[in-house]
Amino acid sequence: MQTIGIALYKLLDLISFMILIQCIMSWFPGGTKNKIYEILSNLVDPIVDPVRSLMYSYTSGPIDFSPMIVIFILMFLKKTILSAFIY
Repeated sequence: MQTIGIALYKLLDLISFMILIQCIMSWFPGGTKNKIYEILSNLVDPIVDPVRSLMYSYTSGPIDFSPMIVIFILMFLKKTILSAFIY
């Protein structure tokens, strides 16, 4: 059971890292036209898009905070997995 918890923890860590890399790449000119960005978008957008659509239904602005909210949710899930599976 502990192995499943560690695997889920590492998976959530990897997803958080991919979201962070995608956000950093979007800051640079031409970063969104990169093949790596397209791959990350295919992997990360199904996770971020529900939060993004929920946020845009209530607010609209030039800054997209949905990746940050998803990372906070993933951090909460990591803590929950850590307390449920490891200890």
